[in-house]
Amino acid sequence: TITEIINKDSNGPDTLSGAVAIAVDSNLNAYVAGNVSNNAFMITPSGTITEIIDGTGDGSTNLAGPLGIAVGPNGDVFISSGAAASNVVFKVAAGGAKSVILDQTGDGSGGTLFGPSDVAVDASGNAYVVGQLSHNAFRVTPTGTITEIIDATGDTTGNPLNTPIDVAVDQSANVYLAGLGTDNAFVVTPAGTISEIIDSTGDTMGTALDAPLGIAVGDDGSVFVAGRDSNNVFVPEPGHGALQLISILALIGIRRARR
Repeated sequence: TITEIINKDSNGPDTLSGAVAIAVDSNLNAYVAGNVSNNAFMITPSGTITEIIDGTGDGSTNLAGPLGIAVGPNGDVFISSGAAASNVVFKVAAGGAKSVILDQTGDGSGGTLFGPSDVAVDASGNAYVVGQLSHNAFRVTPTGTITEIIDATGDTTGNPLNTPIDVAVDQSANVYLAGLGTDNAFVVTPAGTISEIIDSTGDTMGTALDAPLGIAVGDDGSVFVAGRDSNNVFVPEPGHGALQLISILALIGIRRARR
């Protein structure tokens, strides 16, 4: 059975346009961001629709061109505002309060944020944000501590990071992100160790990885990397190279076709 849970006119004057990202919490509430309508909605299992943030953002900083949305274990919702003039990430607390948790200044120590495209949250409520134009990623703790966990130098051993689009985090708070412009993907451990898990050579059978756009991690720790221009998906296995999982035409993301 297929059910439409929201459309552009579902919430009266609060329209949805350019639905671009979706997240689901443990209670099966769905959260959807509208890239063109500059807002986000919550849809309950019973079908109640609530606009949780609009273009006014937190009242002092506007929400413009959201690209990513994620929900934390306590119900906090995180939305990346990726428009060129915005470069911020909002938190909508479970009680409805809105705040900016990350802006263009990044970590305040030289690691700036440009073009935040995706956000993920771990089991402790830490939010992870990738900057597709600043070629980096940040961790923001529930208390507001901001750390740049990877930058354009990648693993600092000659494997750079360029244009990360998606970010994923596993149950142990290992963070995974793919470099669209460098044809590779990395894992960053909670201790800060950075390792390249796949590069442009793809698997050991001669199948290349080109322009990885999507990345996801399963409950068992399996990582999936989608190659937009190589039209395939890989499962990198640490210590065992990479296996091509599937190859289909026009594949543009493992989690969502949104760009």
